[in-house]
Amino acid sequence: MPKQILKWVAYLLIALSTAVIFNGLFVSGKGVHEAMEASSLKSDQLMIVTGDKKQHVFNIELALTVPEQQKGLMNREEIADDYGMLFVYTSVQETTMWMKNTLIPLDMLFIDNKGKIVWIAENTKPFDERVISSHFPVRATLEIKGGQVAARGIKLGDTVYNSYFGNTDK
Repeated sequence: MPKQILKWVAYLLIALSTAVIFNGLFVSGKGVHEAMEASSLKSDQLMIVTGDKKQHVFNIELALTVPEQQKGLMNREEIADDYGMLFVYTSVQETTMWMKNTLIPLDMLFIDNKGKIVWIAENTKPFDERVISSHFPVRATLEIKGGQVAARGIKLGDTVYNSYFGNTDK
């Protein structure tokens, strides 16, 4: 075969391989943009201390920007029992959430500026577009796997420790 044909065959094989890889990403539900966006979220840990002094540590992703907060945990098929997403607001404010395009039930903990849990919405319904209100001014909202509030005995007035509440050394 002439060198020119071999060169074009090599280019064609590279193009086909690339197309197959990208198609696999999209078919699996993880588009390139989505995969990059998910990995760009900052991660952290927080601890919830209940009234009976039990400590519950969660690995969290931080939703700090409006686009990150608008997406939240949408389209996730599952999350671990010790996982959460902390939505941190630029100011203390009454806030609302919803479950549009959220595939799994979530517990939502609304947290004031000092880390106190002031409202809880348990086992929110997937795909529900009804507004879920904090009812009080809050600094952040923590979303965790549905059922974890009950399983861990988390209640109103319990404290969430994280640097965003100024109650840790981090």
